[in-house]
Amino acid sequence: MDEKIEETKNSDLSPAMVTKMTQPKKTWFIERTGDKFIFACEEEEAWKTLTNRSTWARHDFKIIGVSDGHTYAKIINESKSKAREIHERIVEVEKEVNKYRKTEEKFVFEDLLDTEDPKVIKIKGIIRGYDDKLDILNEEYSNMTKNVAKTAFNAELQVAIDSGNKQFPGNHDIITPGASKEERSKILNKMNGL
Repeated sequence: MDEKIEETKNSDLSPAMVTKMTQPKKTWFIERTGDKFIFACEEEEAWKTLTNRSTWARHDFKIIGVSDGHTYAKIINESKSKAREIHERIVEVEKEVNKYRKTEEKFVFEDLLDTEDPKVIKIKGIIRGYDDKLDILNEEYSNMTKNVAKTAFNAELQVAIDSGNKQFPGNHDIITPGASKEERSKILNKMNGL
């Protein structure tokens, strides 16, 4: 169980993270103008951030763009697919190198061949070649998985900025967010009649 928790912490491509990230959601990108910090949030959080009425909270937030979340989800899905391909290649190479390691063990421990024997030297060279391939594949996999969320965030941010959409979030201080005035009136009248 600890391994699964550690895997989730260390990998942006854990199953739970991928499921959460691949659901496109309308996203507001908000900048804190004092330090130029940019964060993403959904509509209700954007509303609460931008309409904060307390006397102690910061009031220097501005919308820099709104997007639909599809670019973010697309990059996560593509990265997941590429990472799966690399992982499958790693598994194949590991199977191959394990065959040669078993052969090396047989030569040294069962056949009692000297470490300078041509067969042992040849096997060690083959194993070294596979280990080099594994190092390259593992580094490629690590690079692919460690910065996925950041890359996807930056791409979605760019889409939001390029779109020029700075739509203010809907009012979430009322019971019927997103409803028109007529719909809200009908809903509230029905609720009062209960």
